[in-house]
Amino acid sequence: MASFKHKIVYVMIDPSGVPVKRLYSASAASDWRAAHPAHACREDNYGWLAQVARKGHKRASRIFPKKAQAEKWARTIEERMANGHSTPLHGIASTRDGVLLKEILTRYIKEISSQRPGAKSEHARIRRLIEGLGHHTNQTLTSEHVVAHVHGLVDKNYATGTILRELSNLSDSINMAKTMWRIPWPSNPVPDAKYVIRKLRLMEPAGSRERRLREGEEAKLMGALPVYTRRKIGLSLIKEIVAFALETAMRREEIIRMRREDVTVTDGTSGTVHIRKSKTDHQTGKRGRIVPLSTKAIEILKFLPTFLDGSVWGIAEPHSVTRAFERLCKRAGIVDLHFHDLRHEATSRLFEKGLPIEKVALFTGHTNWRSLQRYTHPDSQRVSEEMNESANGE
Repeated sequence: MASFKHKIVYVMIDPSGVPVKRLYSASAASDWRAAHPAHACREDNYGWLAQVARKGHKRASRIFPKKAQAEKWARTIEERMANGHSTPLHGIASTRDGVLLKEILTRYIKEISSQRPGAKSEHARIRRLIEGLGHHTNQTLTSEHVVAHVHGLVDKNYATGTILRELSNLSDSINMAKTMWRIPWPSNPVPDAKYVIRKLRLMEPAGSRERRLREGEEAKLMGALPVYTRRKIGLSLIKEIVAFALETAMRREEIIRMRREDVTVTDGTSGTVHIRKSKTDHQTGKRGRIVPLSTKAIEILKFLPTFLDGSVWGIAEPHSVTRAFERLCKRAGIVDLHFHDLRHEATSRLFEKGLPIEKVALFTGHTNWRSLQRYTHPDSQRVSEEMNESANGE
C-alpha cells in the first residue's frame, strides 16, 4: 500500500493567491518582512500551505490562513485517497465538502471547451456558471441551486436558447468530471432542474431564428461602400464572402478555412470544395465533406487575389468576418441580420429551386434531415405567388 507524505509550510502569497516564497515559519516571515519593507505583500498575504502526496497520485495542495486548518485538510485528503475517493486527482483542488464546481468548470474550459468551434461564446456561458454556482461543490450542488441560477438569468433577460446552452454546458461538465476525472458525484442535478423549470414555465419557448433576406437587401449589401481595413487585407473581400455564402450554404468557419488546394474545378462551370473539418464530423465518423460549387461560386473564386499562405480568403480569425459583416450591414442600412442568416437564406433557396432534401444536405452537411428543416423557411409571399400562378394555369 502506497504511503502518504504531507507537509505544512508557511508561505508568502502574491495577490493572485500563488505562493511565491516558502518561509517555513511565522517568525521567519516576520524577519523577512522586516528585511524587505518595500515589498508589495501585506501581512495578510501569508498563509499555511498544505501539501499531500501519494505514489500514483498527483500532489494536492491548498493554502489556509491558520496552521490547524491546513493540518485538518491534509488529514481529510489522506482519508479520501485511502478510501478511493481521490477528489484532488488531476490537479483539481478539494475542500472539506468536496470539489468546488469552479475548479471543475475551469478545467472543463481548458480541456474540453477550448477544443470546440464557438469556444468564445461557450467560455462566456461557463464564466457565468462560475460566477453564479462556482462556490458549490460536488456534494452540495442541488437542482434547487440550478433553478435559482436560471431565475437570475431570466430576470436579466437572457434568451431561452442561451440559458439552455448554459445548462447543457453545466450538465456536460458534471458528466465529464464523473466519467473522466474520477470525481464522485451523487447525481447530476441538471435534468431535475430542467423538469422544474418546465413545470414552473420560467422561460419562454425557445424559437428558432427565421430571418431571411428581405426584398432588395442583397442588392443593398452588394452596393454598399467597400469595407477596407489596414491590418487585414482579406476583410475587404467581405462582399465576395457574402455572395459565396449565399451560393454554398457553408458555415462561417468552413468558408474561412478554405485553401486553394481544396477547390477542384472540372470544366470551368462545375466543381467542388473539400471542407477539411466540419462541425458534424463527430456525428458522421468522417473527417470533412465535399460541397458542390455552382457556376457563380466558381466565378467568385476565380477573381480572388492569391495569398502566399495558400488560403482562399486571407483571413485567420472567423470573428473578424462577423465584425466586417456588421459594418457592411450598417453601411447598407440593414438591421437585425447576422452572418449565419445567410446560411438560412442559402438553404431555403436550394429548396425553392426544387432540390430534394438529400441533395440539399450535400451543401449544408446535416446528417439528421429532421434538423435540416429548421434551416428551411420558404418565403410565404413567393409560395402565395406560385399558388396563384398554378390556379390561373400559368
